[in-house]
Amino acid sequence: MLNILICNHLTNGQNYLNKNNLKSYCKCNPSSSSTTSIDLKYRGIKLINSNTFIGINSLQMLDLQGNQLETFDSITLNGLNSLLKLNLYRNQLTFIDPNTFNGLSSIQQLDFSSNQITYIDLITFQGLKSLQKLDFSNNDITSIHPNTFQGLSSIQSLNFQNNKLTSIDPKTFQGLKSLQSILLGNNKIKSIDLNTFNGLDSLQWLYLYNNEITSMNSNTFNGLNSLQELRLDQNRITYISSNTFNILNSLKVFNLSNNQIASIEPNSFNAANYLLELDLSKNNMTFIDSNTFKGLTSLKFLDLESNQLVSIKSNALIDLTNLEQVCLYQNPIVNSSTLANICDGKPKCTLYLTKCILNYIFIYLI
Repeated sequence: MLNILICNHLTNGQNYLNKNNLKSYCKCNPSSSSTTSIDLKYRGIKLINSNTFIGINSLQMLDLQGNQLETFDSITLNGLNSLLKLNLYRNQLTFIDPNTFNGLSSIQQLDFSSNQITYIDLITFQGLKSLQKLDFSNNDITSIHPNTFQGLSSIQSLNFQNNKLTSIDPKTFQGLKSLQSILLGNNKIKSIDLNTFNGLDSLQWLYLYNNEITSMNSNTFNGLNSLQELRLDQNRITYISSNTFNILNSLKVFNLSNNQIASIEPNSFNAANYLLELDLSKNNMTFIDSNTFKGLTSLKFLDLESNQLVSIKSNALIDLTNLEQVCLYQNPIVNSSTLANICDGKPKCTLYLTKCILNYIFIYLI
């Protein structure tokens, strides 16, 4: 029988956790062979003695979120060979000793989000062959060593959103064949090397929104045959070349809003046969050519709100036979005949010239 311990708050003025008061506040013997989960979230803990969890060999989940931990001793988790999930979300940690996870070969999830961590040693995750989810979002990390994730053969999700990253080494994700999501939104990344995502055949979600990216190499996304959602919104992209996204033949949701895109080369989306949603709102486009959206036969939602469009070729949307919603709000386009033809041959299509709320597609992350 599983034994899940939900422990009481420590007494007033006490914020130090050790083996003795763990037993007291959990009101049972935490060393019991059946103890699989200990819940210590939001308990005001500032310090944990390194021997606190010794002997709890069956422990699978340890939840320490929402405390006030500034340090975490490197031997605190020693012997917890059954541990699957460790949650240290929303503490005050600034550093993780590289030996903290030694011997935890079964660990599957590590959550260190919403701390104040600035640096991760390149050997920190060595030997964690079962690790599937790694969350360091909402920290102060400025760089990631290219060997940091080396050997993480089971990793599926990497979340480093809301940090201070300025660049990503092209070898950072090398060999991570199981990786399904890379979340790097809200950083300060200026460019992406053309080899950065090579070999990531399983990748489905790539978030690079709210960075400082100005351009994309034509081979940047080569090999991402499983990618379903790509977010490049809130960057500084000015131009899209014809080959940049040609390889993304599984893409369903693509967000390029809030950039500075003035022009899109013909056939830029030619291979995106399964794309359902394309958001190009809040850019600087003035003209839509007849081949701009060629090949987007599955597209349902097209958002062109808040551009500088004055002209749309009469046959520009002819391939978009499944189109349901087109948003042209806040564009100076005045050619009524062109607008009248936009939904021709598309029985479900609605054209919005006022503020529109698109029925966006949601593809849920793992």
